[in-house]
Amino acid sequence: MKNTEAVRNHAIENYNHGGWDYIVECYSDEDIQRVLNYDGVQEGDAEAAIEALDFVRKIHFEREKEVLSTVW
Repeated sequence: MKNTEAVRNHAIENYNHGGWDYIVECYSDEDIQRVLNYDGVQEGDAEAAIEALDFVRKIHFEREKEVLSTVW
C-alpha cells in the first residue's frame, strides 16, 4: 500500500475524530504526497506518513477550535 493510501484510509477511518475530516475533505493525494516529500517520509513507511499528516491535522484542528470559540 502506498503512503498516500495509508494516510487516506487512516483519515477516513478517523473522520469524526479530531480533524481528520479536514484531511479527507481538503487534501488531495498530491497534497498528501507534498507533505510526505517535505518531511522526507520514505515510501512504505505508513506509520511515519500518518504521523506527518497527524501534525498537519493538529494544526487545522486547533485553528478550527480557536475560530469556533469566538463564534459563541
